[in-house]
Amino acid sequence: MDNEIHVVPETPVSDAETEHRVRYVVLDTYRRFLHHEMDAHIGVDKGRVRIRADLRRPRDLVMLKHQLAKIEVRWS
Repeated sequence: MDNEIHVVPETPVSDAETEHRVRYVVLDTYRRFLHHEMDAHIGVDKGRVRIRADLRRPRDLVMLKHQLAKIEVRWS
């Protein structure tokens, strides 16, 4: 699906740490690249991340997916 991405970390990461990383990336991406605030509901259960957010443009989803895919690289 267009709104799904699967990333497998090299080392195990707790759900709490994953949620922290995802929240940082989502909110920071919106502030730095799109220059506005957003509200996102982020949950992690057994490594599966769910994000519900109101995006302004369809291309915002592509940008967020690209930024989220970098999570393992940023914190390894």
